[in-house]
Amino acid sequence: MGGLTGFVGYPRNVRKGAVGPEKFGVKSRKYVLDLFDSIVVATTSAGTAFPSGTTGAKNQVQTASAVHEYHILGAGQTIVAPSQDANGRGLDWALDQASTEGVQVILGGYEAVGTVLTRPRTAFTVADGRPFFARLKVNLEDASGADFWFGLRKAQAYQTAWASYTDYAALFADGTATVGNDIKIVAKLNGGAETALDTGLDFADTVAREFRVDVDQSGRCRFLVDGNPPSVNLTSFVFDAGDVVLPTFMHLHTADLAGYVATMEFEAGYSAIPGV
Repeated sequence: MGGLTGFVGYPRNVRKGAVGPEKFGVKSRKYVLDLFDSIVVATTSAGTAFPSGTTGAKNQVQTASAVHEYHILGAGQTIVAPSQDANGRGLDWALDQASTEGVQVILGGYEAVGTVLTRPRTAFTVADGRPFFARLKVNLEDASGADFWFGLRKAQAYQTAWASYTDYAALFADGTATVGNDIKIVAKLNGGAETALDTGLDFADTVAREFRVDVDQSGRCRFLVDGNPPSVNLTSFVFDAGDVVLPTFMHLHTADLAGYVATMEFEAGYSAIPGV
């Protein structure tokens, strides 16, 4: 099959837990690596018009590596698309600097997952025999200025609150200054009660963090922050077999306002190591 010839010029993905898509034959499209370092083009999700800032609008942004669909949150936005951070931090998704406004983004994918043949590259089926992962590196200018979630959630219609999804496994940066901008693990199965664990880690201003969720062949999840499992971790959460999940992030400005919300790296695909 050869080596990682499909990744000349990219970072060393093997150390991240991914292998080249050539290892999976017809499944080669199930991999995305986006460094958010290119010029972007934003449109409505249909690709036919300038993006909309209307509450609930669905738009898309195309980078050199992927197309990401995004959903407008809050009372409506005047800044309707992300832009390159002026200092090279990646793609800034802050949009309007207004409390309770924000955006959610399906990374490398879109809401209507359809059939197997029409699903986006980052729509993964749980317990189909292959482990998979998603990771996101992000930098917040003011960590107390945003609530920020990243993880895998069941393919469903967009919700305006993360907790309104029925099934998810995510890392959550709590933008509440009084609790020290805690990083928490949050998970929910089949619309039940949310499990929330404080990892003991915090999200500091202007310091990038990498969030990662791995899912093994059975649907069991593993959570990592900056490449390591936190000392307080959730090891018992298992997605239902057959569920289709999407890597998604969401942010909502708090009263402090976030400043920039810059995504620096996103990667998702099948894992090289079974039983992650």
